[in-house]
Amino acid sequence: MAFGFPVRAWILASVCFAAGCASSTPHHGDGFRQRLVQGCGDAVTCEQLLVIAESRAAACAAQGGEEARCQALAEDVVLARLMLARAADTERHAQERRLQIAREQDVAQALRDQATEARRRQEQQGLGVTEQDREAAEEAAREEAAWQALDLPACVGGADGIACGQIERFVREHPQSRHLEAGLQALQRGRDAMRARAHREPPGEEEPAEAPGGRGGRPTSPGPASAGVVCCCDGTISPTCKQVKRGCCSHHGGVCACE
Repeated sequence: MAFGFPVRAWILASVCFAAGCASSTPHHGDGFRQRLVQGCGDAVTCEQLLVIAESRAAACAAQGGEEARCQALAEDVVLARLMLARAADTERHAQERRLQIAREQDVAQALRDQATEARRRQEQQGLGVTEQDREAAEEAAREEAAWQALDLPACVGGADGIACGQIERFVREHPQSRHLEAGLQALQRGRDAMRARAHREPPGEEEPAEAPGGRGGRPTSPGPASAGVVCCCDGTISPTCKQVKRGCCSHHGGVCACE
């Protein structure tokens, strides 16, 4: 069975490219076929060889060269095209491989970044817990010191409005304190005692002095009230009352005699 020229040229080009054959015709003594068979390395070089092969074949046909020579030059064109196609495929596969490697590197870097961020968050959370524990301990210590500084008996006895005011401030500033109930009870008892004392002893009437050695080592009996002045049990002067009446010093421990 006879093969047509294109088929025969393609088969010859494939066989020569695979087997590395040299030219068997006297028309390739210039070494161009050997150069094609050795390979072109990259698509640019292969394209240059294809241009040369096509120009050689075209010149042979235009000049009416002998048929065997023109057919051999046409086979060089087919071989050059085959080499160019293979070089292009090789470069395409290499580019795809480079892109795949780059994607894999990007994924690996993203995973490393995620792991680093997770460790950083864990460390921050650990530091946050430690800082919160330290602040809680300091707050508990301040709260206990403030409680120990209060004079509950003085407030409960109804004789010291300042002590009751300090207890009221403690209750307001430490609503979660374990001493809250005791503070509220002392404050209520002190207010009740100061109200009873205010109703029992109107302002201006001197109270009997305490025996020497009382709280602070000094007498605590108040003096007579000044004219037009109402004194509160927390040591302040009522800003609204000029004489004793209901509602005076309601937020300051009640009305007491002015010292």
